[in-house]
Amino acid sequence: DELQEMFDEVERHYALMKDHSVPVPELDKAGLAMLVPEFSQLKNNVDVAQSLRDENVQQWNGQLDAQIASFGDRIDELKVLAQDQTILEETEFYGPVIDLCRDLREKAQELQDTAKEYERNQKVFGAQVVRYPELDEAVSDISLKLGMWESLQELQTVTSSWTETLMDDLDPPAMEAQVQRWFKTAMRADRELPNNKVAPRLKNEAVKFKDLVPICADLRNESLQERHWEKIEETLGQKLERDPDTWTEPFTLGVLLRMNAFEHQERIQQISTEATQEAALQQMLDKVRSAWVSAEFALQNFKEQKEVFILGGIDEIQQLLDDSMVTMGTITASRFVSGIRSEVEKMEQSLNLFSETLDEWLGVQRNWMYLEPIFSAPDIQRQLPTEAKQFLDIDKNWKVIMKRSNENPNALKCGTQPGLLNSFQQWNETLDRIQKSLEDYLETKRMAFPRFYFLSNDELLEILAQTRNVQAVQPHMSKCFDAIKSLDFGKDPKSVDIYGMFSPEGEEVSLGKKPTKARGNVENWLSEVEKSMVRSLRSLAKAAVVDYVQRPRTEWVMEHAAQIIIMGSQIYWCKAGTESLDKENSEELVNGWLDLTVNNLNDLCKLVRGELTSLQRAKLVALITIDVHNRDIIEIMLDEKVFSEHDFGWQMRLRYYWDDNIGEMGDCEISQVQAKSLYAYEYLGASMRLVITPLTDRCYMTLTGALHLKLGGAPAGPAGTGKTESTKDLAKALGTQCVVFNCGDNLDYKFMGKFFKGLAQCGAWACFDEFNRINIEVLSVIAQQIITIQIALRANMARFMFEGVEIRLIQTFGVFITMNPGYAGRTELPDNLKALFRPMAMMIPDYALVAEVMLFSEGFESAKILSRKMVKLYKLSSEQLSQQDHYDFGMRAVKSVLVMAGSLKRANPDLSEDIVLIRAMRDSNIPKFLSDDVILFN
Repeated sequence: DELQEMFDEVERHYALMKDHSVPVPELDKAGLAMLVPEFSQLKNNVDVAQSLRDENVQQWNGQLDAQIASFGDRIDELKVLAQDQTILEETEFYGPVIDLCRDLREKAQELQDTAKEYERNQKVFGAQVVRYPELDEAVSDISLKLGMWESLQELQTVTSSWTETLMDDLDPPAMEAQVQRWFKTAMRADRELPNNKVAPRLKNEAVKFKDLVPICADLRNESLQERHWEKIEETLGQKLERDPDTWTEPFTLGVLLRMNAFEHQERIQQISTEATQEAALQQMLDKVRSAWVSAEFALQNFKEQKEVFILGGIDEIQQLLDDSMVTMGTITASRFVSGIRSEVEKMEQSLNLFSETLDEWLGVQRNWMYLEPIFSAPDIQRQLPTEAKQFLDIDKNWKVIMKRSNENPNALKCGTQPGLLNSFQQWNETLDRIQKSLEDYLETKRMAFPRFYFLSNDELLEILAQTRNVQAVQPHMSKCFDAIKSLDFGKDPKSVDIYGMFSPEGEEVSLGKKPTKARGNVENWLSEVEKSMVRSLRSLAKAAVVDYVQRPRTEWVMEHAAQIIIMGSQIYWCKAGTESLDKENSEELVNGWLDLTVNNLNDLCKLVRGELTSLQRAKLVALITIDVHNRDIIEIMLDEKVFSEHDFGWQMRLRYYWDDNIGEMGDCEISQVQAKSLYAYEYLGASMRLVITPLTDRCYMTLTGALHLKLGGAPAGPAGTGKTESTKDLAKALGTQCVVFNCGDNLDYKFMGKFFKGLAQCGAWACFDEFNRINIEVLSVIAQQIITIQIALRANMARFMFEGVEIRLIQTFGVFITMNPGYAGRTELPDNLKALFRPMAMMIPDYALVAEVMLFSEGFESAKILSRKMVKLYKLSSEQLSQQDHYDFGMRAVKSVLVMAGSLKRANPDLSEDIVLIRAMRDSNIPKFLSDDVILFN
């Protein structure tokens, strides 16, 4: 059918070319003419063959069956020949047996070819294919017997050549593969050919070499050292001649065979494994050694001194040391280390020595770098002569060692010099003693002038190193005193006369008619400065109180120091209140008191709108802030009908009284409920005062009550609620120094103990911000420290034992802590610590009242209305504008806007007040708003 389709396709193509007159070569036309009859003849022949097919197949099948029947006899004949007993008998002459087996294999091959021919014909004729399992068995039997004899012959030939080959020329992997083939043949022959004497012989020979080949591999191990060959010779009981220049007989496999080396295979293998593992350990050791050959210290100049060097970064050296110690630990832990133990121990000792030396070295360098600038100062050398001599001895030797190290910076050589570790250890001990002496020296200075406790060691040493330069204390005055930025030594830079003190705001206050002399030890004359400050402020307070009634208040406020006018004003305000209360017409008198207060306030407001210096404005703003609160107090008293001095509405206020009977010149006593204290006369400068809200009043009452009971105070609440500021402002109200300290988890009890020593001896307050960030273990010790001080306060002791040292105690000491509850990383205070503080919950301040008072103090007449509008705007902004991290509508933002508004008002006195405030709010907020928020804000 396929041929017919192809023929028809050819005819169609030629017909198509004829219809379209396509030229066809004559030769192709002739070919087509011949194709037609030839194709017809082909079809006839196929039809004839098809008709005779069945008859022919039947005939051929008959012939094939007859051939197959006789083929079985030929197979039986081959099997009989293959069972010849001579094949399985042991003989020394392999040739005839191998020839017989090969002849049988050829006959078997002929029969296999014939069987394949029969199988092909059966498939063609469609007859059932006959299988010949007997032939397969016979072929397998013959192949196994031939392979057995050929392997035996090959074994004798090959092993004979092996025994004469030098050990260094042998190829153990190839030998092992060869022996494995022989062994497999022997095992199969032994299993499949019973009563066989040849297979056991082959097997025995193969086993012998099977055990010997691994020994050859082991003995050719390149890691074998002389000590390993000695062990092998000891195992074999004979000496191996391995040197071609000296041997009497070449070192071949035959030598090992004669020594029966295969009997010691396990021990030789063990020795070879040891050699390999030792070589690996040796390689690791060599790697460590080579790393230290190139490892060098990076030395650098100390403070740009050309001939003085210190170790620079040693991170890479430390990393190399750590890695090397780990490697050495791995080597020493190995059970194969015994062969190189001496080398390993030597290297390990060097590294251990280097590690110890490096630790001591860094310790000496750290101490030397700290003490070098200290003992370079002649004043310190004079005050600590013994320690200075000890340090200078170490300094001299240290510089020599560092110079030598710079010339030869190899780390291991530098760090393992004989005697260096011992020197460094001794120097560290000496430097520690020097530091202890220095600490004791600083402690004596601090005990003499307790405000030095508020300076770090470095800051205090900077002062002590320049005792002849009295100006050296100037940079540190602000840390020792609340508001003394610097001291006035007059125009002469070498002057030792102190005339007064300057505040950060630029206010100058005299220290008295006679200047204080800056002579002798710095701690002594600073103590005199402190006493002069108190004396001078008390004297100025007395003068101000006397002067108050002798001139108009608007003039009086310009003539006196900022803190003095606030104290004097408060004294006369309380005096007016006392004179108005407990009278028959108290209500009328209180109204008059209110009118007086309002008039005074209005006078100040007129002043503040005028041309003033920044210092005068700061004084007036602080005074107005206090006066506004005084006005509010009187209004509350009128609303609540408080007309007696004994009413709680009056007793709860912070009240100032001048008592001429106290001391030589009189003094100011401050009362609140049951708490009473004298004004402390710490110089405060012209600092700002806090706007006092009802919340602030309650906070003051809690804190003064705590001080009265000799307890601490603990304002707690979210950030921005005025915890720290309220504490600081109460300290200003009482004229007391308040040291604010921000706590963290790095504080320890020793530092806190020193801090408390300073506070107790100078009667200052401390406000510890974020107190609950200190670790719980430290808090427990702090509790004991505070209890010790509070017990001494309750006993009215002038001196008491604190941490093993007797110190003085000023009764104005106070400790306050602020906490943000519920924040991450905060510790719950222990109960024994909680009991030492009166808690005070601080919540969101009255923004409107704060804004009103600040606007008023900045000179705004319509402060009340503007403050309400401003607070409303900020509240809407915080709620409706997008939430961004840099947006701030809290108390701090309000304060900065109000200060800006005050500046704008003074610059534009004719501009409407609401326009001034709007401009201030726009100028401070628009730059930080996103474009979409600007539209909404406008």
